[in-house]
Amino acid sequence: MSAARTWGEKGGARRATVLGVAAIMALAVAPARATVVDRGHIDGSELGVADNLCGIDVIRDSTFSGIFRDRVDKASDGQAFLERLNVSHRDAFTNPLNGKSMSIEGKEVINELKATHVTGNVYEFVTIEAGQPFVVRDGDGNVVLRDRGVIRRRILFDTLGDSAPGGVLLDEEILGVSGPHPGFDQTEAEFCAMVEGLIG
Repeated sequence: MSAARTWGEKGGARRATVLGVAAIMALAVAPARATVVDRGHIDGSELGVADNLCGIDVIRDSTFSGIFRDRVDKASDGQAFLERLNVSHRDAFTNPLNGKSMSIEGKEVINELKATHVTGNVYEFVTIEAGQPFVVRDGDGNVVLRDRGVIRRRILFDTLGDSAPGGVLLDEEILGVSGPHPGFDQTEAEFCAMVEGLIG
């Protein structure tokens, strides 16, 4: 499955890390040969991009890097893949009208722990995300908001029966949240009020 590649999209606060998430999701992996089917390093950047954050025109500099390992679940007849992803990402936003800046960054490990067959090509995956996935800093580098701890998810996924990582996300449920995650619970309006206060 590689449900880890569907991680972290929650409201406006999480959309700020689109570059890193999109690059991770686009990463192709090889078909199963043994228990470990693929592993590697990912990295990339996008610099000086005109963007818009909460209605404010900004210049965005984004970077990400990480390592991944994909394993085939032996009990799935080569249909369910478990991924471990260790990733760091950073998006820096500068308002060109006033020179104010802020950043959103994170470091986390996303680990798919197990896959349970439901029916046909559909599997239920249990995933944990551990670390500091969402940290907002002001232009001086001071922490304004920080999520940290562990989020445990249940993900229902159609593997498409093609013996390759990937497929279709059918449902997702948060099973538990440990540690403070103030950004996780932010509404779009609360996130944008924070952004306005930092760079508006």
